[in-house]
Amino acid sequence: MRLLTNLQWLDADGALADGWILIESDRISDCGHGAAPQLAEATVESLEGAIVLPGFIDLHCHGGGGGSYLSGSTEEAHQAALTHRRHGTTTSLASLASASHGDLLRQIEALLPLVA
Repeated sequence: MRLLTNLQWLDADGALADGWILIESDRISDCGHGAAPQLAEATVESLEGAIVLPGFIDLHCHGGGGGSYLSGSTEEAHQAALTHRRHGTTTSLASLASASHGDLLRQIEALLPLVA
């Protein structure tokens, strides 16, 4: 169990607020504003005032970081996905351009290993 403290997050109104986040089994299990709870079993990590945001969801993307979802290359698609993850995107939808049936099938097959 990890307790992240000394952080700021954007609240529902878009304003910064002081807070804390409790993580159990790689999932957020609790969070709150102000002082963090005292939990003897938690490892406390100060984020030194860092701003924490929810993960971004990208519903239209053709690639990134030099990799393209259109190339038909799983390696390029993986490179694009990793680039977006490093910059805060937690979910993305690979967008394919209009192309022939064969080209679209090749692009989709290259993306299949990355779906999970």
